[in-house]
This record gives sequence, C-alpha cells and structure tokens, in this order.
Amino acid sequence: MRVLVCTFGFSSEKILAALKHLPAPLLVLVTSEENLLRPGYAELCDVMDTLGQKMEVKLVDKFDFMDSLEKVRALLLEHQKKGDEVMVNISGGVPLLSDAALLAAFHVGIPTYYVDKVAVRLPVLKDVKMKPLLSIEESRALLALTDGMDFRAVDAGDGPWGDKAKLGLRRLKDRRFVRVEGTRCFLTPQGNATAEWIRRSEPSG
Repeated sequence: MRVLVCTFGFSSEKILAALKHLPAPLLVLVTSEENLLRPGYAELCDVMDTLGQKMEVKLVDKFDFMDSLEKVRALLLEHQKKGDEVMVNISGGVPLLSDAALLAAFHVGIPTYYVDKVAVRLPVLKDVKMKPLLSIEESRALLALTDGMDFRAVDAGDGPWGDKAKLGLRRLKDRRFVRVEGTRCFLTPQGNATAEWIRRSEPSG
C-alpha cells in the first residue's frame, strides 16, 4: 500500500496540496496533540471524510527533536516492514518537527518531499547510515564534544585542539551540527541526534 506521511501544524491546505501531488490510500499526520484542536485539523477531517480518504495520526512532541525523530523513524520502519511504499512530506509542520522527519527519512531511506505549488523531492539517499556521512575527523570530534565544552579541549585523535579536531569542528559547524558561542561549543538537535545514532550503531573505543 502507498502511504503518505505528512508533518502537520495548522494548515489543511498544505496537506491537501501534498495529497494532490502525492496521492496515497493512507495519509498519516505527524503532529502534536494540541494541533488536533486547531480549526485546520477539523477542516481536514471534514475533507477526508468527504473524499473517503483514510487518515491516521501519529502524535509526537513537536518541540522535542529527539522524541519526534525516534517516533517518525519507528513509524517509517513499521510501514517498511509491512512492504508499504512510503513517502514523506515535510511542508506542514513546525521547522523542528520537519527537520526531525527529514533526518528520520534520511536514515531509513524514504523518498521525501516539500510540497507547495509543486512537489520538490529532497536529496534523501536510500540506505545511507549516519556515520558514512561524516569524515573520520568529523565523527571523532562530534563524539568527543559535550555541550558547553571549550572547543580547544576537543580531541579527535591527535590531542586537544589538534589538526583533526580543528578540521572536524570547522566542518561540523559549517554543516550546522555544532554552534559556537565564544570558545564554547554546543550540539544542535541534528548534531545530538547524529552522535546518538553513531554511538548506538558503532560504540566508540
């Protein structure tokens, strides 16, 4: 079965546009409980009833990146195991939720779109794990970093603030996995999630 998974905030129009461009027998909304009280959700339910469109809801904490990430990932894997053809559209939710859905789709290998007036397929690569996306220097620097850590103390394999740490942190900052305040480094939600996945799949040393 074809399944369309959409992040949902408040706009029924964004979901209807996604269904128009990416028709599927089953629509799954990924959203938070409070969004079910919005007028847009009631409007969407009315339209789905009229069209005879099957719709399910997956509840997440839209302001908790890791909660959204893990629940979307589990949802996608569940449908993959059933043999469903799954697509993700991230145009409807708040940015944090949409980022989590995109990263989950990237990890699982699900085609992902941003639908507005047209459907734009995003560059999600099939069967790509998180670690190969990073160089050795980036991976080591990411795993060595803790929130608030002085970047000069990061050791990526050649001592604190060695050439590998400098290279790795610079690239992580450019890719928005890390943000820097003064001499202190902090993991972004994407950086934190990536580090966690690396630890789960291939525990360090």
